[in-house]
Amino acid sequence: MFTVCTPEQSQSELDYLVMIQKGTFESLGIHCRLIEMPTEELGASAARKMDIEAWMPGRALYGEVSSASNCTDYQSRRLGLRYKTKTGESRFVHTCNGTAIASTRALISLLETFQTERKGLAELPDVISKRMKTLKSAPLRFQISKPLS
Repeated sequence: MFTVCTPEQSQSELDYLVMIQKGTFESLGIHCRLIEMPTEELGASAARKMDIEAWMPGRALYGEVSSASNCTDYQSRRLGLRYKTKTGESRFVHTCNGTAIASTRALISLLETFQTERKGLAELPDVISKRMKTLKSAPLRFQISKPLS
């Protein structure tokens, strides 16, 4: 996710991205925590960064599954992205970005959280299972080839 906004809007835009990400994981029923990253952990572009970490029962630890950053005008200065105020002043825009969902780590958390004792199967949360169609796929057929001489 990516937002281009005015400097006055950038904090609320970061909050909005974090809200979307939190809502995604809450709807999946995954236990998460929100961490504001300390300044020494920020990359060059981020003025503020929020990470969402999900509990991974099989690993017995939290892992980052999403993050959002307010990059203020760092990226726009490099790209030359400006806007004009009502008074005609040219100013650099602010940018915010969020990963939404880091698919592999989120998948680990999802499967480990909902794994059952029944042959290691996972009972997926309703929000996912409602959207899935069970289709019987054709059996796999393997072609046997001769070794190269």
